[in-house]
Amino acid sequence: MPAEKKRDPFYLIFDKSPIGILIVDKKGIIYANKKFHRMSAVSGSLLGKTIGEALLAALPSEVETLRKKVNAQLSKKSTQTQTVMLQWNDRKNRPRFFDVFLQKIEFKEQTTVQLIFNNTTLLKISENELRAQHETLQRYLDIAGAAIVVLDKIGKVTYANRKATEMLGYSGAEFMGLDWFDTIMPQRLRLEMRSVFRTIIAGEVETIEYYNNPVLTKRGVERIVSWRDTALSDEDGNIIGVLSSGVDITESQRAASELKSAVETSMLYLDLMGHDIRNQLQAITMSADLLKDMALGPDGGRLLEYVINAADVCDALIDKVHATEHLLSVPLGDISLKVTLEQTLDLFRRKHHKVKVTVDYGGFDLVVRADSYLENLLRELLENAVKHNPKEKKQVWISIGQSDDGFKIAISDNGPGMSEKMKLSLFDLEKRLGGVGAQQVKHIVDKYRGHIVVVDRVEDEPKEGVEIQVWLPSARH
Repeated sequence: MPAEKKRDPFYLIFDKSPIGILIVDKKGIIYANKKFHRMSAVSGSLLGKTIGEALLAALPSEVETLRKKVNAQLSKKSTQTQTVMLQWNDRKNRPRFFDVFLQKIEFKEQTTVQLIFNNTTLLKISENELRAQHETLQRYLDIAGAAIVVLDKIGKVTYANRKATEMLGYSGAEFMGLDWFDTIMPQRLRLEMRSVFRTIIAGEVETIEYYNNPVLTKRGVERIVSWRDTALSDEDGNIIGVLSSGVDITESQRAASELKSAVETSMLYLDLMGHDIRNQLQAITMSADLLKDMALGPDGGRLLEYVINAADVCDALIDKVHATEHLLSVPLGDISLKVTLEQTLDLFRRKHHKVKVTVDYGGFDLVVRADSYLENLLRELLENAVKHNPKEKKQVWISIGQSDDGFKIAISDNGPGMSEKMKLSLFDLEKRLGGVGAQQVKHIVDKYRGHIVVVDRVEDEPKEGVEIQVWLPSARH
Protein backbone atom coordinates (compact mmCIF):
# COMPACT_ATOMS: atom_id res chain seq x y z
CA MET A 1 0.00 0.00 0.00
CA PRO A 2 1.48 3.47 -0.90
CA ALA A 3 3.44 5.15 1.88
CA GLU A 4 1.49 8.43 1.70
CA LYS A 5 -1.71 6.64 2.76
CA LYS A 6 -0.12 5.82 6.11
CA ARG A 7 0.39 9.49 6.84
CA ASP A 8 -3.20 10.38 5.96
CA PRO A 9 -5.52 10.23 9.02
CA PHE A 10 -8.29 8.95 6.73
CA TYR A 11 -6.34 5.76 6.02
CA LEU A 12 -5.23 5.35 9.63
CA ILE A 13 -8.87 5.37 10.78
CA PHE A 14 -10.31 3.25 7.96
CA ASP A 15 -7.53 0.65 8.11
CA LYS A 16 -8.18 0.08 11.82
CA SER A 17 -11.92 -0.26 11.28
CA PRO A 18 -13.41 -3.69 12.21
CA ILE A 19 -15.74 -3.36 9.22
CA GLY A 20 -14.75 -4.06 5.62
CA ILE A 21 -14.72 -0.90 3.46
CA LEU A 22 -14.40 -0.42 -0.30
CA ILE A 23 -14.44 2.81 -2.32
CA VAL A 24 -15.06 2.48 -6.04
CA ASP A 25 -15.34 4.80 -9.03
CA LYS A 26 -16.33 4.08 -12.59
CA LYS A 27 -12.99 2.38 -13.32
CA GLY A 28 -12.98 0.07 -10.29
CA ILE A 29 -11.76 -0.13 -6.70
CA ILE A 30 -9.70 2.85 -5.57
CA TYR A 31 -9.55 1.90 -1.89
CA ALA A 32 -9.90 -1.26 0.21
CA ASN A 33 -9.15 -1.28 3.93
CA LYS A 34 -7.22 -4.03 5.72
CA LYS A 35 -10.39 -5.66 7.08
CA PHE A 36 -11.76 -6.15 3.59
CA HIS A 37 -8.43 -7.59 2.38
CA ARG A 38 -8.65 -10.20 5.16
CA MET A 39 -12.31 -10.92 4.35
CA SER A 40 -11.76 -11.35 0.62
CA ALA A 41 -10.54 -14.60 -0.88
CA VAL A 42 -8.42 -12.63 -3.41
CA SER A 43 -4.69 -12.40 -2.73
CA GLY A 44 -2.66 -9.33 -3.60
CA SER A 45 -3.79 -5.78 -4.18
CA LEU A 46 -7.42 -5.07 -5.00
CA LEU A 47 -6.82 -1.58 -6.39
CA GLY A 48 -8.12 -1.21 -9.93
CA LYS A 49 -10.11 -4.43 -9.78
CA THR A 50 -13.86 -4.56 -10.40
CA ILE A 51 -16.36 -5.51 -7.73
CA GLY A 52 -16.88 -8.84 -9.44
CA GLU A 53 -13.14 -9.59 -9.33
CA ALA A 54 -12.99 -8.67 -5.63
CA LEU A 55 -15.95 -10.92 -4.77
CA LEU A 56 -15.11 -14.05 -6.75
CA ALA A 57 -16.38 -16.34 -3.97
CA ALA A 58 -19.73 -14.55 -3.63
CA LEU A 59 -22.99 -15.61 -5.25
CA PRO A 60 -22.91 -14.28 -8.84
CA SER A 61 -26.55 -13.09 -8.80
CA GLU A 62 -25.98 -11.07 -5.63
CA VAL A 63 -22.72 -9.59 -6.98
CA GLU A 64 -24.54 -8.52 -10.15
CA THR A 65 -27.25 -6.82 -8.06
CA LEU A 66 -24.56 -5.00 -6.08
CA ARG A 67 -22.73 -3.91 -9.26
CA LYS A 68 -25.91 -2.48 -10.79
CA LYS A 69 -26.69 -0.46 -7.67
CA VAL A 70 -23.14 0.94 -7.57
CA ASN A 71 -23.33 1.97 -11.25
CA ALA A 72 -26.73 3.58 -10.63
CA GLN A 73 -25.27 5.74 -7.90
CA LEU A 74 -22.18 6.64 -9.94
CA SER A 75 -24.39 7.70 -12.86
CA LYS A 76 -26.49 9.86 -10.50
CA LYS A 77 -29.60 7.73 -11.14
CA SER A 78 -29.73 6.96 -7.45
CA THR A 79 -28.47 9.04 -4.54
CA GLN A 80 -30.04 7.33 -1.54
CA THR A 81 -28.15 5.01 0.79
CA GLN A 82 -29.00 1.44 -0.14
CA THR A 83 -28.46 -1.98 1.36
CA VAL A 84 -27.67 -5.25 -0.39
CA MET A 85 -27.48 -8.66 1.27
CA LEU A 86 -24.48 -10.68 0.19
CA GLN A 87 -23.21 -14.19 0.78
CA TRP A 88 -19.76 -15.52 -0.05
CA ASN A 89 -17.40 -18.21 1.16
CA ASP A 90 -14.24 -17.28 3.06
CA ARG A 91 -10.74 -18.69 2.48
CA LYS A 92 -11.76 -21.87 4.34
CA ASN A 93 -14.86 -22.20 2.15
CA ARG A 94 -17.21 -21.33 5.03
CA PRO A 95 -20.35 -19.34 4.13
CA ARG A 96 -20.32 -15.75 5.37
CA PHE A 97 -23.17 -13.26 5.24
CA PHE A 98 -22.97 -9.47 4.95
CA ASP A 99 -25.24 -6.45 4.77
CA VAL A 100 -23.53 -4.10 2.29
CA PHE A 101 -24.38 -0.39 2.69
CA LEU A 102 -23.88 1.76 -0.40
CA GLN A 103 -23.42 5.53 -0.09
CA LYS A 104 -22.31 8.10 -2.65
CA ILE A 105 -19.37 10.21 -1.36
CA GLU A 106 -16.81 12.70 -2.68
CA PHE A 107 -13.35 11.13 -2.48
CA LYS A 108 -10.24 12.83 -3.84
CA GLU A 109 -12.38 15.39 -5.59
CA GLN A 110 -14.34 12.83 -7.56
CA THR A 111 -17.72 11.09 -7.20
CA THR A 112 -17.35 7.61 -5.73
CA VAL A 113 -19.43 5.03 -3.89
CA GLN A 114 -18.45 3.78 -0.49
CA LEU A 115 -19.35 0.15 0.32
CA ILE A 116 -19.45 -0.87 3.99
CA PHE A 117 -19.55 -4.63 4.64
CA ASN A 118 -21.26 -5.46 7.94
CA ASN A 119 -20.72 -9.10 8.91
CA THR A 120 -24.09 -10.64 9.87
CA THR A 121 -22.93 -14.26 9.78
CA LEU A 122 -23.60 -15.00 13.46
CA LEU A 123 -26.99 -13.31 13.25
CA LYS A 124 -27.83 -15.22 10.08
CA ILE A 125 -26.77 -18.53 11.60
CA SER A 126 -28.91 -17.77 14.66
CA GLU A 127 -31.83 -16.88 12.41
CA ASN A 128 -31.38 -20.09 10.45
CA GLU A 129 -31.24 -22.13 13.64
CA LEU A 130 -34.36 -20.42 14.96
CA ARG A 131 -36.09 -20.94 11.63
CA ALA A 132 -35.13 -24.63 11.65
CA GLN A 133 -36.44 -24.96 15.20
CA HIS A 134 -39.63 -23.16 14.22
CA GLU A 135 -40.10 -25.39 11.16
CA THR A 136 -39.51 -28.50 13.28
CA LEU A 137 -42.03 -27.29 15.84
CA GLN A 138 -44.46 -26.44 13.06
CA ARG A 139 -44.13 -29.96 11.63
CA TYR A 140 -44.84 -31.43 15.06
CA LEU A 141 -47.89 -29.18 15.44
CA ASP A 142 -49.13 -29.97 11.94
CA ILE A 143 -48.99 -33.73 12.47
CA ALA A 144 -50.57 -33.46 15.90
CA GLY A 145 -53.90 -35.24 16.20
CA ALA A 146 -55.51 -32.20 17.80
CA ALA A 147 -56.54 -28.88 16.32
CA ILE A 148 -54.50 -26.07 17.94
CA VAL A 149 -55.66 -22.46 17.84
CA VAL A 150 -54.22 -19.35 19.54
CA LEU A 151 -56.44 -16.31 20.14
CA ASP A 152 -55.30 -12.85 21.16
CA LYS A 153 -56.90 -10.84 23.98
CA ILE A 154 -59.87 -9.80 21.86
CA GLY A 155 -60.55 -13.23 20.40
CA LYS A 156 -58.88 -12.98 16.99
CA VAL A 157 -56.95 -15.94 15.56
CA THR A 158 -53.17 -15.44 15.65
CA TYR A 159 -52.15 -19.05 15.02
CA ALA A 160 -53.76 -22.28 13.82
CA ASN A 161 -52.11 -25.56 12.94
CA ARG A 162 -52.95 -27.57 9.83
CA LYS A 163 -55.40 -29.81 11.70
CA ALA A 164 -57.45 -26.77 12.75
CA THR A 165 -57.62 -25.23 9.27
CA GLU A 166 -58.46 -28.57 7.65
CA MET A 167 -61.16 -29.29 10.24
CA LEU A 168 -62.80 -25.90 9.66
CA GLY A 169 -62.25 -25.75 5.90
CA TYR A 170 -60.08 -22.61 5.73
CA SER A 171 -56.68 -21.94 4.23
CA GLY A 172 -54.05 -20.80 6.73
CA ALA A 173 -53.89 -17.28 5.27
CA GLU A 174 -57.64 -16.58 5.34
CA PHE A 175 -57.97 -18.05 8.84
CA MET A 176 -55.49 -15.64 10.42
CA GLY A 177 -57.12 -12.59 11.98
CA LEU A 178 -60.66 -13.99 12.00
CA ASP A 179 -62.82 -13.21 15.02
CA TRP A 180 -63.22 -16.67 16.52
CA PHE A 181 -66.57 -16.02 18.17
CA ASP A 182 -68.26 -14.10 15.35
CA THR A 183 -67.05 -16.52 12.66
CA ILE A 184 -66.49 -19.98 14.14
CA MET A 185 -69.00 -20.11 16.99
CA PRO A 186 -72.67 -20.89 16.17
CA GLN A 187 -74.73 -17.76 16.79
CA ARG A 188 -76.70 -19.28 19.68
CA LEU A 189 -73.46 -19.79 21.67
CA ARG A 190 -71.50 -16.63 20.85
CA LEU A 191 -72.39 -14.56 23.91
CA GLU A 192 -71.89 -17.46 26.31
CA MET A 193 -68.54 -18.56 24.89
CA ARG A 194 -67.17 -15.01 24.63
CA SER A 195 -68.05 -14.57 28.30
CA VAL A 196 -66.08 -17.72 29.20
CA PHE A 197 -63.15 -16.44 27.11
CA ARG A 198 -63.16 -13.14 29.01
CA THR A 199 -62.89 -14.94 32.35
CA ILE A 200 -59.67 -16.56 31.11
CA ILE A 201 -58.27 -13.25 29.81
CA ALA A 202 -59.16 -11.61 33.14
CA GLY A 203 -57.13 -14.26 34.97
CA GLU A 204 -60.13 -15.60 36.85
CA VAL A 205 -59.38 -19.10 35.62
CA GLU A 206 -56.11 -20.36 34.11
CA THR A 207 -57.25 -23.56 32.39
CA ILE A 208 -60.64 -24.91 31.42
CA GLU A 209 -60.59 -28.67 31.25
CA TYR A 210 -62.18 -30.58 28.42
CA TYR A 211 -65.65 -29.51 27.29
CA ASN A 212 -67.64 -30.30 24.16
CA ASN A 213 -68.54 -27.38 21.96
CA PRO A 214 -69.87 -27.06 18.38
CA VAL A 215 -68.01 -24.98 15.77
CA LEU A 216 -68.98 -23.81 12.29
CA THR A 217 -66.91 -24.78 9.26
CA LYS A 218 -66.42 -22.33 6.39
CA ARG A 219 -69.41 -23.96 4.66
CA GLY A 220 -71.58 -23.43 7.73
CA VAL A 221 -71.63 -27.09 8.81
CA GLU A 222 -71.48 -27.73 12.56
CA ARG A 223 -68.79 -30.02 13.99
CA ILE A 224 -68.63 -31.11 17.62
CA VAL A 225 -65.18 -30.60 19.16
CA SER A 226 -63.82 -31.48 22.59
CA TRP A 227 -61.77 -28.41 23.67
CA ARG A 228 -59.23 -27.56 26.38
CA ASP A 229 -58.38 -23.87 26.93
CA THR A 230 -55.21 -22.51 28.56
CA ALA A 231 -54.20 -18.91 29.23
CA LEU A 232 -50.98 -17.67 27.57
CA SER A 233 -48.76 -15.19 29.45
CA ASP A 234 -45.73 -13.04 28.57
CA GLU A 235 -42.46 -12.89 30.54
CA ASP A 236 -44.02 -10.50 33.04
CA GLY A 237 -46.97 -12.79 33.72
CA ASN A 238 -49.49 -10.70 31.78
CA ILE A 239 -52.12 -12.74 29.97
CA ILE A 240 -51.81 -12.12 26.24
CA GLY A 241 -54.16 -14.72 24.80
CA VAL A 242 -55.63 -18.20 24.97
CA LEU A 243 -54.41 -21.49 23.50
CA SER A 244 -57.18 -23.95 22.62
CA SER A 245 -56.60 -27.55 21.63
CA GLY A 246 -59.49 -29.61 20.34
CA VAL A 247 -60.40 -33.02 18.96
CA ASP A 248 -63.27 -33.47 16.50
CA ILE A 249 -65.75 -35.88 18.09
CA THR A 250 -68.60 -35.35 15.62
CA GLU A 251 -68.64 -38.92 14.38
CA SER A 252 -68.40 -40.44 17.85
CA GLN A 253 -71.22 -38.16 18.99
CA ARG A 254 -73.29 -39.28 16.04
CA ALA A 255 -72.54 -42.91 16.85
CA ALA A 256 -73.65 -42.29 20.43
CA SER A 257 -76.79 -40.57 19.18
CA GLU A 258 -77.55 -43.46 16.84
CA LEU A 259 -77.04 -45.91 19.70
CA LYS A 260 -79.42 -43.87 21.85
CA SER A 261 -81.89 -43.86 18.99
CA ALA A 262 -81.59 -47.63 18.70
CA VAL A 263 -82.35 -48.01 22.39
CA GLU A 264 -85.33 -45.68 22.05
CA THR A 265 -86.57 -47.69 19.07
CA SER A 266 -86.29 -50.90 21.05
CA MET A 267 -88.15 -49.31 23.94
CA LEU A 268 -90.82 -48.12 21.51
CA TYR A 269 -91.39 -51.62 20.22
CA LEU A 270 -91.53 -53.00 23.75
CA ASP A 271 -93.99 -50.27 24.69
CA LEU A 272 -96.11 -51.06 21.68
CA MET A 273 -96.27 -54.73 22.61
CA GLY A 274 -96.93 -53.95 26.26
CA HIS A 275 -99.46 -51.15 25.79
CA ASP A 276 -101.11 -50.47 22.42
CA ILE A 277 -101.43 -54.03 21.20
CA ARG A 278 -102.25 -55.36 24.66
CA ASN A 279 -105.15 -52.90 24.96
CA GLN A 280 -106.55 -54.14 21.67
CA LEU A 281 -106.14 -57.76 22.71
CA GLN A 282 -107.97 -57.05 25.96
CA ALA A 283 -110.85 -55.61 23.94
CA ILE A 284 -110.90 -58.75 21.83
CA THR A 285 -110.92 -60.98 24.92
CA MET A 286 -113.67 -59.01 26.70
CA SER A 287 -115.86 -58.93 23.61
CA ALA A 288 -115.37 -62.62 22.99
CA ASP A 289 -116.32 -63.45 26.59
CA LEU A 290 -119.52 -61.42 26.32
CA LEU A 291 -120.29 -63.01 22.98
CA LYS A 292 -120.24 -66.48 24.50
CA ASP A 293 -123.13 -65.59 26.83
CA MET A 294 -125.29 -63.91 24.21
CA ALA A 295 -127.54 -65.33 21.59
CA LEU A 296 -126.55 -64.52 18.08
CA GLY A 297 -128.58 -61.46 17.20
CA PRO A 298 -128.08 -57.77 16.47
CA ASP A 299 -126.03 -57.21 19.61
CA GLY A 300 -123.98 -60.32 19.03
CA GLY A 301 -123.28 -59.25 15.49
CA ARG A 302 -122.08 -55.84 16.61
CA LEU A 303 -119.75 -57.37 19.21
CA LEU A 304 -118.41 -59.80 16.66
CA GLU A 305 -117.75 -56.91 14.31
CA TYR A 306 -115.92 -55.08 17.12
CA VAL A 307 -113.77 -58.17 17.71
CA ILE A 308 -112.88 -58.36 14.07
CA ASN A 309 -112.04 -54.63 13.88
CA ALA A 310 -109.88 -54.82 16.99
CA ALA A 311 -108.01 -57.79 15.56
CA ASP A 312 -107.48 -55.86 12.34
CA VAL A 313 -106.04 -52.94 14.31
CA CYS A 314 -103.61 -55.31 16.04
CA ASP A 315 -102.58 -56.77 12.72
CA ALA A 316 -102.01 -53.29 11.27
CA LEU A 317 -99.96 -52.22 14.29
CA ILE A 318 -97.75 -55.27 14.04
CA ASP A 319 -97.26 -54.68 10.30
CA LYS A 320 -96.34 -51.05 10.93
CA VAL A 321 -93.81 -52.01 13.58
CA HIS A 322 -92.19 -54.56 11.31
CA ALA A 323 -92.13 -52.07 8.43
CA THR A 324 -89.20 -50.20 10.00
CA GLU A 325 -87.60 -53.12 11.82
CA HIS A 326 -84.26 -52.66 10.01
CA LEU A 327 -84.29 -48.86 9.89
CA LEU A 328 -81.00 -48.38 11.72
CA SER A 329 -79.05 -51.03 9.82
CA VAL A 330 -79.80 -49.82 6.27
CA PRO A 331 -77.02 -47.47 5.04
CA LEU A 332 -77.73 -44.01 3.69
CA GLY A 333 -77.23 -43.18 0.02
CA ASP A 334 -78.19 -40.69 -2.68
CA ILE A 335 -81.97 -40.98 -3.20
CA SER A 336 -84.15 -39.08 -5.67
CA LEU A 337 -86.78 -37.29 -3.63
CA LYS A 338 -88.89 -36.60 -6.71
CA VAL A 339 -88.95 -40.23 -7.91
CA THR A 340 -89.74 -41.53 -4.42
CA LEU A 341 -92.55 -38.99 -3.96
CA GLU A 342 -94.04 -39.81 -7.37
CA GLN A 343 -94.09 -43.54 -6.53
CA THR A 344 -95.65 -42.86 -3.14
CA LEU A 345 -98.27 -40.53 -4.64
CA ASP A 346 -99.19 -43.15 -7.25
CA LEU A 347 -100.15 -45.62 -4.50
CA PHE A 348 -101.77 -42.87 -2.44
CA ARG A 349 -104.02 -41.73 -5.31
CA ARG A 350 -105.15 -45.29 -5.99
CA LYS A 351 -106.17 -45.68 -2.35
CA HIS A 352 -107.65 -42.17 -1.98
CA HIS A 353 -108.88 -41.42 -5.49
CA LYS A 354 -111.31 -38.75 -4.25
CA VAL A 355 -108.60 -36.68 -2.55
CA LYS A 356 -107.34 -33.74 -4.60
CA VAL A 357 -103.51 -33.58 -4.51
CA THR A 358 -101.49 -30.56 -5.72
CA VAL A 359 -97.72 -30.93 -6.08
CA ASP A 360 -94.99 -28.30 -6.66
CA TYR A 361 -91.54 -29.87 -7.07
CA GLY A 362 -89.81 -26.48 -7.28
CA GLY A 363 -87.68 -27.38 -10.29
CA PHE A 364 -84.67 -28.49 -8.23
CA ASP A 365 -82.30 -31.44 -8.57
CA LEU A 366 -84.04 -33.27 -5.73
CA VAL A 367 -81.40 -35.72 -4.47
CA VAL A 368 -81.25 -36.28 -0.71
CA ARG A 369 -79.18 -38.36 1.69
CA ALA A 370 -81.68 -41.08 2.64
CA ASP A 371 -82.60 -44.76 2.16
CA SER A 372 -85.56 -46.95 1.18
CA TYR A 373 -87.48 -45.79 4.27
CA LEU A 374 -87.98 -42.39 2.65
CA GLU A 375 -91.10 -43.87 1.05
CA ASN A 376 -92.39 -44.89 4.51
CA LEU A 377 -91.84 -41.35 5.72
CA LEU A 378 -93.73 -39.75 2.82
CA ARG A 379 -96.54 -42.31 2.90
CA GLU A 380 -97.15 -41.79 6.62
CA LEU A 381 -97.24 -38.00 6.24
CA LEU A 382 -99.71 -38.26 3.34
CA GLU A 383 -101.93 -40.70 5.22
CA ASN A 384 -101.87 -38.41 8.24
CA ALA A 385 -103.10 -35.55 6.02
CA VAL A 386 -106.38 -37.37 5.24
CA LYS A 387 -106.85 -39.77 8.18
CA HIS A 388 -108.29 -37.18 10.57
CA ASN A 389 -109.98 -34.98 7.94
CA PRO A 390 -113.79 -35.32 8.19
CA LYS A 391 -114.49 -33.14 5.15
CA GLU A 392 -116.13 -34.72 2.15
CA LYS A 393 -113.80 -32.89 -0.25
CA LYS A 394 -110.34 -33.54 1.10
CA GLN A 395 -107.38 -31.70 -0.33
CA VAL A 396 -103.59 -32.11 0.11
CA TRP A 397 -100.86 -29.69 -1.00
CA ILE A 398 -97.24 -30.74 -1.40
CA SER A 399 -94.37 -28.34 -2.10
CA ILE A 400 -90.58 -28.71 -2.10
CA GLY A 401 -88.20 -25.79 -1.69
CA GLN A 402 -84.45 -25.42 -1.35
CA SER A 403 -83.33 -24.45 2.14
CA ASP A 404 -79.68 -24.10 3.29
CA ASP A 405 -77.89 -27.29 2.21
CA GLY A 406 -81.06 -29.32 1.81
CA PHE A 407 -84.75 -29.34 0.90
CA LYS A 408 -87.89 -28.45 2.84
CA ILE A 409 -90.87 -30.70 2.11
CA ALA A 410 -94.20 -29.16 3.13
CA ILE A 411 -97.35 -31.35 3.23
CA SER A 412 -100.54 -29.53 4.19
CA ASP A 413 -104.26 -30.35 4.29
CA ASN A 414 -107.65 -28.69 4.56
CA GLY A 415 -108.58 -30.61 7.69
CA PRO A 416 -109.85 -29.24 11.03
CA GLY A 417 -106.40 -28.18 12.19
CA MET A 418 -104.58 -29.08 15.37
CA SER A 419 -104.20 -27.61 18.85
CA GLU A 420 -100.95 -25.94 19.83
CA LYS A 421 -100.27 -28.70 22.36
CA MET A 422 -100.74 -31.38 19.72
CA LYS A 423 -98.57 -29.54 17.18
CA LEU A 424 -95.72 -29.38 19.71
CA SER A 425 -96.11 -32.98 20.87
CA LEU A 426 -97.04 -34.85 17.70
CA PHE A 427 -93.48 -36.04 17.02
CA ASP A 428 -92.25 -36.02 20.63
CA LEU A 429 -90.68 -39.44 21.27
CA GLU A 430 -91.39 -39.21 25.00
CA LYS A 431 -95.04 -38.10 24.89
CA ARG A 432 -96.03 -40.36 21.98
CA LEU A 433 -99.26 -38.47 21.29
CA GLY A 434 -99.02 -39.11 17.58
CA GLY A 435 -99.12 -42.88 17.71
CA VAL A 436 -96.85 -45.41 16.03
CA GLY A 437 -96.75 -43.67 12.65
CA ALA A 438 -95.61 -40.34 14.09
CA GLN A 439 -92.94 -42.08 16.14
CA GLN A 440 -91.60 -43.87 13.08
CA VAL A 441 -91.59 -40.62 11.08
CA LYS A 442 -89.48 -38.97 13.80
CA HIS A 443 -87.02 -41.88 13.86
CA ILE A 444 -86.61 -41.77 10.07
CA VAL A 445 -86.08 -37.99 10.04
CA ASP A 446 -83.54 -38.26 12.86
CA LYS A 447 -81.62 -40.94 10.99
CA TYR A 448 -81.42 -38.64 7.94
CA ARG A 449 -80.18 -35.85 10.26
CA GLY A 450 -83.14 -33.70 9.33
CA HIS A 451 -85.83 -32.03 11.40
CA ILE A 452 -89.64 -31.85 11.40
CA VAL A 453 -92.16 -29.28 12.64
CA VAL A 454 -95.94 -28.82 12.54
CA VAL A 455 -97.47 -25.39 11.79
CA ASP A 456 -100.84 -23.98 10.75
CA ARG A 457 -101.49 -24.24 7.02
CA VAL A 458 -102.82 -20.68 7.12
CA GLU A 459 -100.95 -18.42 9.51
CA ASP A 460 -103.00 -17.49 12.60
CA GLU A 461 -105.85 -19.70 11.38
CA PRO A 462 -105.47 -22.95 13.38
CA LYS A 463 -108.77 -24.40 12.12
CA GLU A 464 -107.82 -24.19 8.44
CA GLY A 465 -105.65 -27.31 8.43
CA VAL A 466 -102.03 -28.09 9.33
CA GLU A 467 -98.75 -28.14 7.45
CA ILE A 468 -96.00 -30.60 8.31
CA GLN A 469 -92.56 -29.33 7.28
CA VAL A 470 -89.65 -31.75 6.93
CA TRP A 471 -86.09 -30.59 6.19
CA LEU A 472 -83.70 -33.17 4.76
CA PRO A 473 -80.04 -32.61 3.83
CA SER A 474 -79.16 -32.80 0.15
CA ALA A 475 -76.79 -35.46 -1.14
CA ARG A 476 -74.04 -32.79 -1.38
CA HIS A 477 -74.37 -31.83 2.31
